[in-house]
Amino acid sequence: MALLVAVVIPISPLAEVLGFDPLPLAFWPLLIVVTAAYLILVETAK
Repeated sequence: MALLVAVVIPISPLAEVLGFDPLPLAFWPLLIVVTAAYLILVETAK
């Protein structure tokens, strides 16, 4: 849930009110790769 909030706030109208800058496009593929790598490592370690 916290991850969803952390992703949604920067792309919502609330971002301007809070002074957030838009995330670079390169962030999204990197987020997917890092999350997938984490999940693979956790499952492997089990």
